[in-house]
Amino acid sequence: MSCSSSIEPLQLIWSNNTVSGDGKAASNGIFMFLGNPSQPLSLRPTFSVNNTLINNIATCGSQSNTSCISTIGGGFNPESSSTYRVSSLTGFNGSQEGLSNTYLYNAPYVYFNDLFSVPSGMQFPGFPLVMETNILQYAALGLGTNSTFMSALVNANLVPSRSLSLYTGAYSAVKAGAVVLGGYSNQFYQGQLYTEKANPTFCTACFNITGMNWNDSNGTLDLMSTRTRKWFTGEVDPYQPFLVLPQDVFNALGTHTGASVDTNYGLLSYLASNVPSGNLTVTLSNGLETTIPNYALFDPPALDGGILQYGRNTSLVYGLFESLAYTSQDDSYAEIEAILGLPYSAWVYIIRDFERNNVSIATAANVTAQNFPSRYTPICSINDKKSTLSHHRSNAGAIAGGVIGGIALLALICLAVWWFFRRKRKSKNTGAVDPLEAPLHAEHKSQEEGLTTAKSTSSPSSELPPEARAIWEIKSNDIYEAPTRHATYELPTGPRLRSELPT
Repeated sequence: MSCSSSIEPLQLIWSNNTVSGDGKAASNGIFMFLGNPSQPLSLRPTFSVNNTLINNIATCGSQSNTSCISTIGGGFNPESSSTYRVSSLTGFNGSQEGLSNTYLYNAPYVYFNDLFSVPSGMQFPGFPLVMETNILQYAALGLGTNSTFMSALVNANLVPSRSLSLYTGAYSAVKAGAVVLGGYSNQFYQGQLYTEKANPTFCTACFNITGMNWNDSNGTLDLMSTRTRKWFTGEVDPYQPFLVLPQDVFNALGTHTGASVDTNYGLLSYLASNVPSGNLTVTLSNGLETTIPNYALFDPPALDGGILQYGRNTSLVYGLFESLAYTSQDDSYAEIEAILGLPYSAWVYIIRDFERNNVSIATAANVTAQNFPSRYTPICSINDKKSTLSHHRSNAGAIAGGVIGGIALLALICLAVWWFFRRKRKSKNTGAVDPLEAPLHAEHKSQEEGLTTAKSTSSPSSELPPEARAIWEIKSNDIYEAPTRHATYELPTGPRLRSELPT
């Protein structure tokens, strides 16, 4: 595809292969920085929410609890950031998820603004974020339909369009994936690429599922055989560590495989000596058929964020299957009946063009270090009128950094924890104040308006050219409300302690 603009797609490497020596803590995500001085975080991309969600260091009780800190993708210490500003919900200039403000007000979240930095050199002063405390779950980079992060990039002319593609790389040869903002690569998939209109429009990657079969030595079991309607709509979300299924499908699988239902996580569970040997085949209405092998369905520690390994019962093995009834208490959008989390999304490649409301899916390729893309094809904006030779972002050496990034992350988190512990705690006003002016959605602001540059001596990217560091100015009352059913997945759904991120 050729675009008149010279803006190139932006690649964010997703590291998948890091588990600490104790087997409990995993840091598999996209490396980012938050605050001033910068604090390292690992964020897992999610299609289910629009805001970027991070964890307070207090979640782990102690700054020396490195296993917990790694398990949640890093803990943010707001008292150590000079640019941290608390916002009220009504004054928050990020996305206000959900339909009910009352529901949001009751959530144990802190809405705030701070300096958000990408390792490639871009800085976002006053970026809107949501901080969670005392909820054990992995940090998330919100890439939903109205993502604040995507909007910030587009508003600053840093990516060519409101589009993205995602390759998890979870089971690839190099255990590294990529989120490509504004572009894609045909090296990430094999076979036919199926493209259709996104339906419903608020869902980033929803598809109709027409077949779900369990295959083992006894043959094939149709898990949908008892359903009156022989299809259901499922959302693909790489953040979700489980396959969240309709209750009847969940029950059929559990009965057939002799499972119990774990009371802590709502997952199918098995004695370690009695783990099923089958695999799962999922068929979409567009014809794409994906078989998930056995080893990806039962308790792989590196891919669930380490949550299931944290204080677990070692005599049990979890099947990564959960019922939608357990996950969500919100039936406002009943057409979403399943969430195809990482056990499924690891085997497919997703391309989402928000401007044209198209979503594409294909079988993921097994990318190696030798054929990991070094160039990406831009997805042009609908405002792009002229066709010229495409410009591509070179990513030479990026895969090497991505593969070792996860390992470096654990070391950096530990270093940051030590630094926080040694640093004298500063007195800070934590009351509600006016938020810093920050980026919002493209539909609220022209790409040229209010763009300035800034330098920061404490940022990891301060040596980069000023055009890579953007500041936005917006009106404080310019708030976007996104009526999505994903609020349930982002916010607490009951009194229980959630052990998974937006589910």
